Amino acid sequence: MAKETTEKPVIGARQTVRFEHSDPVTRLCQACGGTQEGRHQNYSYTESGLDNVVLLDVLVFNCKCGEIAAQIPAVSVLHQIIAAEILKKPTLIAGEEIRYMRKFVACSAVEFAGIIGSSKISISRWENGARITPNTDRLLRLAFFTKIVERAAEAAIGPGDTDHTATVVAFARKVRSFNLTSFLRTIKDVQDRMTIKIDPATVKRFSQEDGVTSTLQLSSDTASRV
Repeated sequence: MAKETTEKPVIGARQTVRFEHSDPVTRLCQACGGTQEGRHQNYSYTESGLDNVVLLDVLVFNCKCGEIAAQIPAVSVLHQIIAAEILKKPTLIAGEEIRYMRKFVACSAVEFAGIIGSSKISISRWENGARITPNTDRLLRLAFFTKIVERAAEAAIGPGDTDHTATVVAFARKVRSFNLTSFLRTIKDVQDRMTIKIDPATVKRFSQEDGVTSTLQLSSDTASRV
C-alpha cells in the first residue's frame, strides 16, 4: 500500500533516476496526464544551478513519458544551507558557486564588480571557470558574507523596534558563531568538485527561521561534503 503524503511545491527536472524503495506514491503527471510513481531516493538538485548538490532521501516522481519531478523541501531555507556550505568550503570556490552566491545575495554582475573593485568581465570569467587566486577567493567570500550580514541586519531590526539591544545581541551571536574568519585562514589553494549532501531533516529544522538570517546560524555540520 502506498504511503500517504501531503502535496508540496514540485520542481520539475529531466535526469536519470533510480528508485530505491519499493512502496511508491502516485500522482498525476503534469506533462502528459498519466500516472507518476514517487519513491524516496537521493536527488541531484541541479535546479540550484549547481551540479554538486545532492538531497538525501527526497520524494521523486517518475512518469513513463519521461517527466521527472521532485518534492523540494523549504526551498528558501535549502538555498541558505547551500550558501553556508559554499562560504565554508575548504578549497577555492568554483565558477558556478561564485554565480550561485552572487545571485543568492541579489547582486547583478555589474553591482558585484563595483563592490569588490573589479569589472563585469572579470566576474563573467570567474563564473565561467577561470581559476581564481586564494586572495580573490577570500575577497569574494568576504563580499558575499558582508551582503548576507546586511540583509540579515535589515530583517532582524524592523522599523517598528524601539529597543534594539536584545535583537543586536542575538544577531551578533549568530554572526560570531558562523566564524567565517577561521575558514579564510585555512582555505587550500586547490579547486575541486566536492559534493554537498543535504538531509531534508536539516532543512526542516531551520525552516522556522525567517529570511536570510538563518544562514548565519548554520554550522558546518548542517551538510556533509565528500
